[in-house]
Amino acid sequence: MLLIATGGWQYIKGLIAAETPIYMGTVYRIHYFAATLLIFATVAFLTDWWLRGERGLTPGKGQSIRSLRGLAHELPKPFGTILAYGLGLDLRRPAPPTEQFTYYERLISFPLWELSIGLVMLTGIIKAVRYIYPIPGDVLYWVSAVHVGAGVLLAMKLVDHLRYVLAPSRWALMATMATGWIPEGFVKRF
Repeated sequence: MLLIATGGWQYIKGLIAAETPIYMGTVYRIHYFAATLLIFATVAFLTDWWLRGERGLTPGKGQSIRSLRGLAHELPKPFGTILAYGLGLDLRRPAPPTEQFTYYERLISFPLWELSIGLVMLTGIIKAVRYIYPIPGDVLYWVSAVHVGAGVLLAMKLVDHLRYVLAPSRWALMATMATGWIPEGFVKRF
């Protein structure tokens, strides 16, 4: 959230070309601090998954068609039908059972998180390197454009995630994240 706020502040300030009441050096420092936290958290996340051999958010080897059929069943009917027709999937077959994560999370949501965070980090590092090594203006222009676009995608994913997580039907899961226990009533309902 700090990255999105400070990056948005920088971008809007550049668009309107106006003086701001906040010293921009402070905004940049907060942005770089938050970027460092993002890089650290991403490396820790990937290292943890690599060491544990985690594959829960990937379709699995040889499971592409099955996963796409599961996704077509999970999407709203018009979108699922279009996907199934376009890929030649038979929706008369029952949806494959989901495991820890839904097919939407595996094929749409998580890959978009990966894309947006990866692009923000890669382009942000390139933009930071310009203070050490000269980068041509044309390259920097396009890197900055991709950085802003990926930042907007990341902000959209964050808002979508908050909408999903903070839905009243999922409030019981907030305590679950801290305790590790899911209320029995919640499990029976869902």
